[in-house]
Amino acid sequence: MASAFRRKLLIPVLAFTLVAGGLFAINTAITGEWNYQGGERKSYYFEFPFQTDATKNKLGVSKSRETLMSDVIFNPRTFASNLLHNLEYFFVGRHAGMLPYFFPGFFAMIALVAAAFAGKPRGRPRPAGWQWLVLASALAQGLIFVVWTPYTWSGGGVGNRYFFGGYGVMLFLLPAIESLVVALVPWIVGGLFVSLAVLNPFAAAAKPADIAKHGPLRLLPVELTLLNDLPVMTEGDDRARVWFGDLGQGDPGFLVTFLDDNAYGREPDRSFWTRGDSRAELVFKANTPIRRAVFTLTAGPVPVDVRIDVAGRTQGVHLEAGTSQQIATAMTPGLPYEKEVAGVQLWKVSIATRGGFTPIFFEESSSDIRYLGVRVRPMLELKP
Repeated sequence: MASAFRRKLLIPVLAFTLVAGGLFAINTAITGEWNYQGGERKSYYFEFPFQTDATKNKLGVSKSRETLMSDVIFNPRTFASNLLHNLEYFFVGRHAGMLPYFFPGFFAMIALVAAAFAGKPRGRPRPAGWQWLVLASALAQGLIFVVWTPYTWSGGGVGNRYFFGGYGVMLFLLPAIESLVVALVPWIVGGLFVSLAVLNPFAAAAKPADIAKHGPLRLLPVELTLLNDLPVMTEGDDRARVWFGDLGQGDPGFLVTFLDDNAYGREPDRSFWTRGDSRAELVFKANTPIRRAVFTLTAGPVPVDVRIDVAGRTQGVHLEAGTSQQIATAMTPGLPYEKEVAGVQLWKVSIATRGGFTPIFFEESSSDIRYLGVRVRPMLELKP
């Protein structure tokens, strides 16, 4: 019996070692590196290597990571915050969570747990022990990156590309399902989240940020720890990391990232218009202690209702046509984001506007066809 058990255990381990080790050996022989993402891995922003006789390979910006970066990973000011938030984002994040982008695997995990508690009373077998090992290994494959790379654990872009290895084996978690309706749940719910990208992959690749600007994805939390890797960063300097504040009133400058199309770009006076009858989401980024945020709101030629939420604190105001009003919100400590600079904090801001106007219909000389809601000039106040 013991001999048969050892044989069943050793044969898969030996097979895995030979296959995985052989593949690494082949990669080392071909590329000179056992890790294809390490070694001489560079990005070229201005010229391709050897594009001209004068071009040298040294122009490339190194992108390989050969060190553990323990000072960033285990930073006592950010480790607990990063871990807790990233665990939430890993499962239900808007841009990389398992729920929206790997729903069949998420469903299989929930079904396995449900079968473990409901199997015996209904006369069905409980999940096998090896299925729990599969679940543990699948989650470990993704969660290792959550700890090891707290600011880029998804690999950037849409979905979590670092989790594909773990996702593949989650097929073996599914218990026996006798209901056709239940069997269709992974297909239907998963389609609600990613069908637009699957049915139109070229558009999704050209504009990767669009998938999270509409539909049920908007209900999920934004992965603030992945701010620099969010798809919106591909949309240019007028949408990502736009400089606001620094208005000459002793207020600090800060960066704003627009997460959707419900707010327009920065105006010359460092304000912006929201889209009428919509909810705009933004992220504020500052590297100084902030006491409160002050928003100067200005209505156009029609009255509007505005509701501003800053990190869970909400205020509402009604503006008559052509009037302005300031509202201030005490700032709670933001999410610490010390990927590059100490003391950086992030806050998610939501601005919902009810009402709006199109300038071309109110001003004879205007050619502006945007549907505008309220003009917002944000300002941050330093802690004394």
